[in-house]
Amino acid sequence: MTRPACLGRAFFVAIAALGFAPKALAEPPRAHELEHVEPWFLGAEFGGSALFLTLVAVAPGPPDSHCSWCASDRFDESVRRLLLADNPRAAAGYSHALSTAAAPALALGALVPTALSGGNARHAVENVVIAGDAVMLTLGLTQSAKRVFDRERPAVHHGVVSRTEYAHSPAQWNQSFFSADTSLAFALASSATTLSYLRGYAVAPYVLALGGAIGVGTACGRIAADVHWATDVLMGAAVGTAVGVALPFALHGRSAAERSVALVPVAGRGELGVLASGRF
Repeated sequence: MTRPACLGRAFFVAIAALGFAPKALAEPPRAHELEHVEPWFLGAEFGGSALFLTLVAVAPGPPDSHCSWCASDRFDESVRRLLLADNPRAAAGYSHALSTAAAPALALGALVPTALSGGNARHAVENVVIAGDAVMLTLGLTQSAKRVFDRERPAVHHGVVSRTEYAHSPAQWNQSFFSADTSLAFALASSATTLSYLRGYAVAPYVLALGGAIGVGTACGRIAADVHWATDVLMGAAVGTAVGVALPFALHGRSAAERSVALVPVAGRGELGVLASGRF
């Protein structure tokens, strides 16, 4: 594990958020309608992102033995020294578990059961398609950047690649910028959070807290595994979050009918709840 308690702190935040989740889960879920959720629109959107990712995946890769971006800097070196794990391969396994298991489980757990508990299977499908679109677009951008920048991984730069998960994968040695695991984790977390807020789900704050913890844990793990620099994971987090927020917000905000309501009674509380006049 890492020398500082980076991963531990991330999980502490997640567990603390879960302690408050039962109350939110017990509240009746809202079901705001979103814009541009017609089957043809969602199909075209999803298909376009899938095509983009496919074209990037089949494009010729960079030379195995060449790095276009070979230098490091003081900031990246300092963070590497702080977070480098005694067992980089174990840290890599933890980071993969967070990005490819915990993050998808959180997104699906927030977007599907919540919709189904309100008796709306259509919303569940729409949620999954929109989040999936954000993920594919993020991964396409990530892989494009890797091919353009050809950045040398830190373990390769320091001559210790044999300690890492890519010891026998020379094609990966210059694919550092930016981190795919980190961008994936943040794309899932941010798209699930944005959709939860747009729908009006009570679990939205907890999805934000848990997703942030998973994303930070993934980022720390990639540095600890000695396969990414700090700037790689920061860019991955920025791109994943930007796409995960912007895509649902820009293309699938609340419908005009939903936004036209300024004040609505909050069931069972005798209060007035204010709906934002904009997308939220």
